[in-house]
Amino acid sequence: TDSDGGKKSSQLTAGLLDVLDKCCQKVSEAYLQEQTATVGFTNLDSEDNTGDMLIDSCESINDMMEIRLLELSQAHDLIESVLSSLNDALLVIDLSGQIYSFNRAACQLLSIASENLLGMTFSDLLTGDDFKQIKEQMSQHDSLHDLFINVQTPEDELIPVLANFSRQEKYKDRIIAVM
Repeated sequence: TDSDGGKKSSQLTAGLLDVLDKCCQKVSEAYLQEQTATVGFTNLDSEDNTGDMLIDSCESINDMMEIRLLELSQAHDLIESVLSSLNDALLVIDLSGQIYSFNRAACQLLSIASENLLGMTFSDLLTGDDFKQIKEQMSQHDSLHDLFINVQTPEDELIPVLANFSRQEKYKDRIIAVM
């Protein structure tokens, strides 16, 4: 659900900020130890404000990371909203057929609950050697258009669909299937 996604994003953001804060603390400590060793500081409360400057830098980095994480979270929410509103079924799979992502329309077309679809492979949904043929063609082309395939529901009903396949630009081992 949307609220679950929001909670997960918030938890992820909070976790990343904790990690960043700990990293900044470790860097600060290591830097101060290095400065103490190389310059011979015995009193870090002296007039040298290196420690304060480093802490300020970490706080600035932390602020920038918070802003970036918020932007990423908002972009993720927008993409999820667009994908969920599509009427076309969308699956993201890898070259072995493992399903990584999908939208609501895919669940409806396939008559499969989202929690069950995530653990399946694309070949589980096809008949015969269809996936093998798609995989072979995708190894030679970046996309396939208007390919008729039969998708099999859990009730063994065959649904003929017109499908398009394309590789994700950034992750060449991922394929987007739109039906």
